[in-house]
Amino acid sequence: MKAHAGQKALVLALDIDNFKLVNDVYGHSVGDEALKTLVRDMRETFGEESIITRNGGDEFILFRPYEDFSSITRAMDDFTQTPHTFMAGKREVKFYASLGCAAYPEQGDSYGNLCIRADYALYGAKLNGKAGWRQFDSSITVTDKRSQFSFNLTDVADHLPGGILVMKATKKGDILFANKVMVDLLECDDYEDFTKYTGGTFFSVVHPDDRDPMKKEFHRQLARTDNPGQIDFLSFRMVTKKGHIIEVDDAARKFRNPFYGDLYYVYLYNRKDRLKIAGKE
Repeated sequence: MKAHAGQKALVLALDIDNFKLVNDVYGHSVGDEALKTLVRDMRETFGEESIITRNGGDEFILFRPYEDFSSITRAMDDFTQTPHTFMAGKREVKFYASLGCAAYPEQGDSYGNLCIRADYALYGAKLNGKAGWRQFDSSITVTDKRSQFSFNLTDVADHLPGGILVMKATKKGDILFANKVMVDLLECDDYEDFTKYTGGTFFSVVHPDDRDPMKKEFHRQLARTDNPGQIDFLSFRMVTKKGHIIEVDDAARKFRNPFYGDLYYVYLYNRKDRLKIAGKE
């Protein structure tokens, strides 16, 4: 940056989607192969002129000068939307990656600040359903250190005693994010399996007999004049991948996001588990 002041470049923050599940399902030796595959694909996709550094775990920062932004856009599309594959014994393992980016010099002239902005953009991409990328923009507010933001999203979400969903306020309830508890609740193997089973929508896994009554009650609660926080409390049934019918309770809030529009933040859990632990079953 000092030697080529003002020359266009991108700082990219990227990592493997659901890397913890790769390690948990296949073992750490396979996780190591996933990291090697990721770096190999970074070099092939973004070119040898890219400077690649590793923050730790599966988190990487890539610095790349460019002249044509459209070519970089195509490269980021290809890198995030195409599965990265390698062989673990006789089994083919596939995974996806997400990335965020910040542009030099338009979005900062400090490498450290560009890294932070790219990292926040990365987590914006994660909330948008993973396997994608996002560039830093004015709708992203940098309010804390990257490590703290990462802690909030990953550690807290995956260790709360209930399923978490972030979904768009659409007719089908397009899912943007689900934590590991939610994946386990629907008896799916991993996030990719969860996405395939649900088709990326919430109402696809709500019991058919409960969909219309649940929607009706949901809209009734949100329409109440004494509910300015747009919160709902619902009970309904869901169908797991293995065909089991589970009764769940949920608490959700409708929220207007400046980038994604109207969203629902949903927290739910298996009612049977709650009653069992409470000694009421």
